[in-house]
Parts: sequence; C-alpha cells; structure tokens
Amino acid sequence: MDGGAHPAASRALPPSPVLQNRAKSTWGLPEGLSRLAARFTEATGTGVEFIRCDTPRAGLDTGRADVALLRSTPLPKGLRGVLLYEEPRSAAVPAGWKLAERSELDWAELAGLPLIVNIVSGTTFPDMWPAGSRPVVGSECRNFDEWLEQVAVGLGVGTAPVSAARRYTHPSVRIMPLTGAPTVPAYLTYPSHGAHPQAARFADHAWRAAEELQPA
Repeated sequence: MDGGAHPAASRALPPSPVLQNRAKSTWGLPEGLSRLAARFTEATGTGVEFIRCDTPRAGLDTGRADVALLRSTPLPKGLRGVLLYEEPRSAAVPAGWKLAERSELDWAELAGLPLIVNIVSGTTFPDMWPAGSRPVVGSECRNFDEWLEQVAVGLGVGTAPVSAARRYTHPSVRIMPLTGAPTVPAYLTYPSHGAHPQAARFADHAWRAAEELQPA
C-alpha cells in the first residue's frame, strides 16, 4: 500500500518484505503516520510503503497508490475516505520583502498580494476570497518544491498547512502564522471500487488514531 497525501515531499522508503499496501502523498505526510503504519503491519502482516505522487489524486486513479492523503474538499468522484483532521495554515513570504519583518499576517491581507498557486496539488486558490477582493496569480506551479522556489524568488506569497510549512523550509522564504484563514482538511482516501483489500481497514485504523496524527 503506497502512502498518500495531498501534495508534500516524502521520499520513498525501502519496500516491505510482505504484501505492500501502497500509501501515497503529494506532500506533507503526518509525522505520526509512519508509527501508525508500523502498528498496522504488525497487526495485519500488510506492509505500508510511503511514496510521493504529484497528481491531483495522488496515484489512486492510475493504480500507483492504494490509499492517499488528500487535502481537498469535496473528495474527487470515485473516491471515499475518512477525515483525519483539519489543519491551520501558515503564510509563506519572500524573505527579502518588507512584509517578512511582520510577526504574522491575516488571510484578508493576502488578497492584495500576488499569489503562488500550485495547480496540481495545492490548497490555496484565488476563488477562496470574496469576489472583488481576490489576489492576482503571481505564478503557477505543479508541486510543493516549485511552489517554495517561486516564493523564494519573489514571484508572490502563498499559504500551506502548518505541518508542511514546518517540515519544508527555504532560506529565502519566511514562514509566519496566518490568522483568519480557512483550515485545510486532511482525508485518507481510497477508490470506491476495486480498492486494495486492506485499504478500508487501513483508513479505519488511521481514523481511530487520528488524534495522534494531528499536527502539534
């Protein structure tokens, strides 16, 4: 089962010697998910391998993944899953901007700034602001790494779940608290039909342990 998430950078782990239940993520897997996966393997004999997949459905639609952590709502058609938690956002600002000297930003302030948009696996889009008060798109990208680099070179600002912003840093990007922002839902998902035999069980296992998966 390959590990899945809504877009973040996770490196592939060595394959399990038992049946693999692939779990995929685009970026930012919960820190406690590896511990949960180890307990699941011990209980079921099904190994869990975590890999990254920068596509809207994190490989669920191509068979590259058996379960995936997606940060989107509503869930894409043909998928089912469990809501693990809702996560606050952080703001990402070019370190060279005067704005980077602030201790925090408010969601409404971002409407007046160019926004970096990850069109494949992102969680922040201009239509999340009221009509007439929406940010312009400073640049588009297709994964978290590109997003971070485009903020770094000053093409605009962005937002990311606090766990991803903590884990993936850049010396030219200032990460700061963001007030008044909508939370980011984190769903552990799998196909509605033709899923891995253990996919639903793994999702239920994660749901029952959701408290330990929530970012601190």
